[in-house]
Order: sequence, then C-alpha cells, then structure tokens
Amino acid sequence: MDYFKDREKAIEVLEYTKRTYQKEHDEFHSFTFKTLRADPEKDNFYAFLKKMVLADIQSRHGNLTKYKVLQTFDDLKKVKLDKQFEKPEELLDDLYKKLLSVKNIGGKIAALVLKNLVYFGDTEKYFGFKKKQLLPYLLLPVDVHIKNLLCYRLQIIKPDLHDKIKTKNTKFQDELRELCRESNILNPVDLDILWYIGYQNCNRRVYCSVCKMGEYCKDRNFEIEAKKNIGRRKGIEEEIEEVKTHPEIKF
Repeated sequence: MDYFKDREKAIEVLEYTKRTYQKEHDEFHSFTFKTLRADPEKDNFYAFLKKMVLADIQSRHGNLTKYKVLQTFDDLKKVKLDKQFEKPEELLDDLYKKLLSVKNIGGKIAALVLKNLVYFGDTEKYFGFKKKQLLPYLLLPVDVHIKNLLCYRLQIIKPDLHDKIKTKNTKFQDELRELCRESNILNPVDLDILWYIGYQNCNRRVYCSVCKMGEYCKDRNFEIEAKKNIGRRKGIEEEIEEVKTHPEIKF
C-alpha cells in the first residue's frame, strides 16, 4: 500500500514544516521538561526516563489519576539497560518492547517517550550512541492531530487512509522511513511537529490566519474533517457553509 500520494510533494511539505516549526516545537517541550527539572547532565537514565514518562502520559495520554501514574512508575523498573547492542535500531526495538509492557503505556506513548529520550537526553551517556545514529530509527508516535494534518489539511496522504495510520502499523512506519531517506533533513519523528501544529493551531479552530502552514493547508474550513466526524448529523452542510462565509477572526 502506498500511503503518500506524491512523494516529492510530501517531502517538500514536510521539510517546510520542519524548517518552520521545529524551534517552536522544541521550545514547547523543553519548557515542560524544565518544569519537571529534567537534566540529562545530572539525571541517570532511570530518573530521566521517569520525567519523560510523566510529561508524556499527562500531556498525550489524557490526565491519569495519581494512583495510575504511581502504578506506571512502579512498573518502569522493567525498563532496564541490561544489554549491549551493536545497532541503534536493535536498542530502540528492545526499549520500545519494554515500555509496552509497562502499565498505562501503549504504542503511542512508548514511541513518544523514546523520541523525547533521544531528543532531549544524553544518548551517548545512556545508550552509547549519538543522537544522529538513533533518530532515523525512532517510530512516529501517531495521534489524531498528526492523522488529521496528513490526511485532511495537508492531504499528502489520502483521506480514506486516515484510520490506517497508526504507531503500530509497520507498513506505514516503514514507508515513512523510506520517504525520509529521500530527504536531507527529515527523520520519521520530525512529523511529531504536526502534533504541535494541530494542538496549538488547529485545535483552536480560528487560528488559521496566523498559522504558517496556510500555503499548504487544503482544509482551512475543516470541511473534510467535519464530514468525516459528524457527516450524518443534520445541518452539517449549512454549518460548513456558514464557516466558509463567516468574517474570519484575526489575531
């Protein structure tokens, strides 16, 4: 199955996205980690891991109860650096499987924790590999914002494949990795920037006038998404038309 309709166009859009929003994305996450006093220079692997997990299960899992968070922390003892690996992909695969065995951690959160461990941690101290060796093999942590941008707004993946884009879908992840190899600057996890755009801009619905993706966005009125989500609801066509003709709020 080919996920990307036009690989050349997909690379163009995704490279633009990275150049335009990478700094904002990194600063957003860096602030969160600073509030947790995450410091790779001082923290050992387990201490840093706990802080990444706490940040990720609260921001992307939905707010868990304190009891469930403590359950997760107790179970994190399973995630040990108890093997030596010659290849970075083998290390990441081992850590991913260990994270999946932890209570309250599914595929998306496991991939996100690994991404943030590599992005913001001291990978040479923790794993014996440089960041650039690990980045190409990280899985994209897929969530609804990423799917909506890929399929509805940027339309670099066909809208009817929306439900097939998943963190654990190896065919999608493999094709994404191949696509990124054709670029000089992209890694699969760079598409997590789309989560930031969806969360910060699209989520607010009226921020289109300040969103820097306007040049590439094909669903500024959320028409495709609206029909997908509430297409059977009476009055949806009238609602879409009103959105199209409403004097847009400017920021």
